[in-house]
Amino acid sequence: MVKTVRSGELNYQIEIFQKEYTKNNTGESVTSLTSIGKRFAKRSADADNANDDDGAVRSINECDFIVRFENMYFTNSTNLVVRDFTGDFEVTGVEVVGYGRKRFVQLKGVRRG
Repeated sequence: MVKTVRSGELNYQIEIFQKEYTKNNTGESVTSLTSIGKRFAKRSADADNANDDDGAVRSINECDFIVRFENMYFTNSTNLVVRDFTGDFEVTGVEVVGYGRKRFVQLKGVRRG
């Protein structure tokens, strides 16, 4: 976990989406993404992990994004998707970094495939 973050380290522009589930004409559940907005974030280096399950190799990319604190990240944490220059990451965890005025949120993202 990162102890301190300086605002100058938020140098990657990301866009945050919220998943919304609706039903189409036939009653199927359809997932659509609604943009919450663009933010600047500190992006950690993503690591490629290969899992060998039953002879199939699956690639999992993990990436952490640190953004300025907003309560919205805690109420919708399981329905968030972060898009940056490498693709879309599903948010799997949210963690507070720092305290007081220097409070940030760390979004833990995973991309499979």
